[in-house]
Amino acid sequence: MSISNVGSGSLWTHFKQPERWSRDGIYRLSGCCFMSFFGLGLVIGLLGPALPPLAEALSLKQAESLGFLFTVRGVGYFLGSLLFGFIGKKLSYRSLIAGGCLILALTQVLIAVSTSTMQLGLFCFLVGFFSGFVDTGGNAAVGSLLAEDPLADTFMQALHFSFGLGAFSAPLLTALLLKFSGSIALAFFLVGLLCLCIGLSFLGLTTSEICNKPTTKELTLISEEERWMDASVENNTTVQATPSTPPPQSNRKLLLVLVAFAAFFYVGCEIGFGGWIATYSLNSHSVSTKASAALMASVFWASFTIGRLVSIPLSLYLSCRSILFLDLSQAIVSTIFGILGFNLWFCSSLVGFALSSSFPSSVTLIQSKTSVDQVSTSCLMVGASLGEILIPFLLGESMKELGLEWYFPLCLVTVCLWGLGFILVLIQPSHYHDNCTS
Repeated sequence: MSISNVGSGSLWTHFKQPERWSRDGIYRLSGCCFMSFFGLGLVIGLLGPALPPLAEALSLKQAESLGFLFTVRGVGYFLGSLLFGFIGKKLSYRSLIAGGCLILALTQVLIAVSTSTMQLGLFCFLVGFFSGFVDTGGNAAVGSLLAEDPLADTFMQALHFSFGLGAFSAPLLTALLLKFSGSIALAFFLVGLLCLCIGLSFLGLTTSEICNKPTTKELTLISEEERWMDASVENNTTVQATPSTPPPQSNRKLLLVLVAFAAFFYVGCEIGFGGWIATYSLNSHSVSTKASAALMASVFWASFTIGRLVSIPLSLYLSCRSILFLDLSQAIVSTIFGILGFNLWFCSSLVGFALSSSFPSSVTLIQSKTSVDQVSTSCLMVGASLGEILIPFLLGESMKELGLEWYFPLCLVTVCLWGLGFILVLIQPSHYHDNCTS
C-alpha cells in the first residue's frame, strides 16, 4: 500500500542538495530506504495471515472478531503520516525512518506476546503510527535526494517494488513457520529482528552521507542565487506573457475531493482483499490448513509484486489512463470470477496483479490534472488512509453478519466505486496554479 508523500512538502525539499553530499552517499541512503520498505511490507503483510492463529491463541471463535485491528492500524498510520509532515521539517529523514524501524521491531515482539485483544489493538495502532513514519519518510527522502537525477523514476518504482516484495514474503514466511513450528509468534520475532537490523543500518551511515538539511548559510546562498537569477530574467525579458486567469478554486477543490474518493476505495480494496483473503479461504474450506491460508495471501502479494515489476517497462509504452483502464477491467473481471466460483488461487493472483500498478498510475494522472503540491498530496493521503481504516473493517463485519458469500460481491462493489471515482477524475478539466492555496 503503498501511497504517502506528506513529508515531501517540507520547505527544504525544494532546495538543491548541498555539494558535500556524495553520489555514493545518496545511493547508500536510498538503498537503506529500499530495505526499510521491504521491512514495511513484511509488517503490513504479516497481519492478514496471522489473524486465524492469533484468534486461536486468544480463544476467539471467529478470526473476523479481530477485524478492528485493521482499523486501529489505519488510524495510527494516518496520524503518523500527518505528524511526519510537521516534525520532518525539523529532524532528518534518516533519524525518523531509523526510529520508525526500531519501534516497529519492538511492536512485533509485543504483538507476539499479547494476551488480550486490547493489547493487540494498542500494538497495532503503534504499528500503523510508525509505519506512517517509514512510508512517508522513505518517499520523501528518495524523492528529494534524487529530484534532479535521471534515475529518479526508476528509484521510486524500485522503492515501491521493495514494499511489494516484503508484503509477498510475509505470508510465505508465516506459512513455512506454521508448518514446521506451529507458532505464529516466531514469525513476528523474525520480522522484528529484521526491522531492528534495518533501523541500525540507517544509524550506520557516516556523517558525510547523512541526509542533513541545508544550513542557514547554505539557504542564504541559495536565496541570493535565486534573486540574482530572477533579476537576470527581468532584465533580459522583452516580452512578458499576460498571465491567464486561473480557473475557479471550487473546480480544483472538486477535483481533489474526487481524487480522495477514488483513493479511498482503491486502497481499501487493496488492503481489504489482501488482509482477509487468508481468513476467507480457510473459513470457506477452499484450503484446509492455516499454512495453506497464509500461502493464499502470499499468492495475492506475489502477483501484486510481479505486477509492479511489469508496470515499470509497461509505462514506457502505455499512458497512465490506459494502464488504469486495464487494471480496472481486470479487477472487475477477477472479482466476478470469484463470485462465480472460479478457483480461488487463480482469482487471488488475478486481483493482486490488477491492483499492483494503479497507485503510481493514479499519481501520474493527478499530475496531468493539477499541480502536485502539499494540498493535492494531502487529499490523496487522507482518502487512502480512510480507505485503509474503514474498508477492511466493513468487510470483516459484513462477513461476520451476512456470511462468507458476501466477500467477493462486496469486493466487486468496492472496485466499481473506485472505477467511478477514476472516471470522474478523468473527465475533470485540468487546473494548474502557480500558487495553490485551496
